[in-house]
Amino acid sequence: MKQIGQSKQSKLDNRPLVPCPNRTLLLVCKDFSNYYIYRGPQIMKNLIYILTVALFAMPAVVFAGEQSILDYLLKSYNGSKSEVIANIPPVTAPISAEPESRGYGLTGEALFNQLHQDNQPSTQHQFSYGGARNFMYGTADQVNCQGRMGIYTFYSRVCAYGNGGDGNSYQERGDQNRDGVVDKIINAEHLWPQSFFGKAAPMVADLHHLQSTFSTPNGRRSNYPFCETKSARYSTASGSKLASDRDCFEPTDDVKGNVARAMLYFVTVYYNRSICQAGCNYKEFWKDNVDMFLRWNRQDPPDEAEKYRNEMIYRYQGNRNPYVDNYTLADQVGAAVFKKY
Repeated sequence: MKQIGQSKQSKLDNRPLVPCPNRTLLLVCKDFSNYYIYRGPQIMKNLIYILTVALFAMPAVVFAGEQSILDYLLKSYNGSKSEVIANIPPVTAPISAEPESRGYGLTGEALFNQLHQDNQPSTQHQFSYGGARNFMYGTADQVNCQGRMGIYTFYSRVCAYGNGGDGNSYQERGDQNRDGVVDKIINAEHLWPQSFFGKAAPMVADLHHLQSTFSTPNGRRSNYPFCETKSARYSTASGSKLASDRDCFEPTDDVKGNVARAMLYFVTVYYNRSICQAGCNYKEFWKDNVDMFLRWNRQDPPDEAEKYRNEMIYRYQGNRNPYVDNYTLADQVGAAVFKKY
């Protein structure tokens, strides 16, 4: 088995297209009230990139008003080829600010309670599952897949080409993940299974624990707890596998930290709601795995793609995953406190 963190470079190579390196096909133009993500032709991308570096000495992050010359060029150059594909709600801080990465000066249960209070979902956001999936597929999880737009699927770690918010638009090209099935669709995986909380809002549409996956690995994970296993009845080439000796699922090393931080977030934010209903064994699903989640969090810390996604989700639904902003907060809370809730 490969060492955790070994494939971090692949995650960075497929990071979302903000800021835009000169090999991408997207350009993000920022005015001071909205972000607009444009899809445009390669020749215009190169021109804008050169102008941006020359004028602003910044690596392809364009701070310009909506009626700026850059915006004008994008909209004027064959309007049928330049298209606004997302309008992301504004925030006052830039993407790289990580506003919650500061220390709290608290530990243990006091820190857990503070994080619970500070990271509640926005009451101003309408938590629609369909809307959340559309945003996840079409914006938050869009990456540069070897020069084309697509989604880097969560358990398989391969690119599914496509764009927009419809999961049917993203198909596996042959058996890319070598699991014996060619998937024709991606699904929204609830890392905390939606059946455990009766598909209730806001949990069902909280993007901090949703991930884009091919339908087969999503179905094989089912509502089983996460685990570590040496044997598998189902697996992907990336190393995700369904254990053969028990009903549990091990994600690929590349996303173990992501899984851990999503699970820690979910309990921190929603522990006081009904999150373990029919079919849920809370001890087996959560408490027995806390030590493993904390270890995964340490071994696979957040990369730039995960931090970007956290920011995009904040802009969409109004709250953050504090363990992505500062992964050391989890150990500051401690296993004993997490197991208490």
